[in-house]
Amino acid sequence: MEHVVYFREKFFSRGITEILDKDNHKIGYLELKSGFRTRASILDENQREMMRGELKGFTSKWLMEDYQGQELGYVKQNYWSWNKKYHYNKAQDDQAYLFQAPVFSEAYQIQDGDGQVVGEVKRVSFFFSAPAYELTNRSLELSTEELILAITGVNALNRMYNAAVTSSSH
Repeated sequence: MEHVVYFREKFFSRGITEILDKDNHKIGYLELKSGFRTRASILDENQREMMRGELKGFTSKWLMEDYQGQELGYVKQNYWSWNKKYHYNKAQDDQAYLFQAPVFSEAYQIQDGDGQVVGEVKRVSFFFSAPAYELTNRSLELSTEELILAITGVNALNRMYNAAVTSSSH
């Protein structure tokens, strides 16, 4: 079954935004927190935390856990590629998922360990608005909320990498 949702990040990576289904109904929230650490939470429609993720120290990994603190998995970047590649490794069943996009693209394809496409995410807003994304989830193993949190991690890792490249070039 295909599940399509829309979510938005905020400028300065701080605050709560709605997660909407394809009929524009609110189904939850994405809460972004930044400061000394980059963190995010997926909240249900009553704003109770379902899961959270954060960049841990200098590990270059986005660690994800459920609301009880049980590890869901982690996202890491594959630095040695001409394309943008990130891997989400689930903790429970050791499954690995690939998030891949061409170098200058904001559209990622999500593949399972067998190379089957289980989803896509693409940026649907540009220029002077906060980034908004359309996520299509076809996976039976990954919840839409888990994919949103993983994509938030991909974006956080991308920002961290871009900041490091920019600061080292000056």
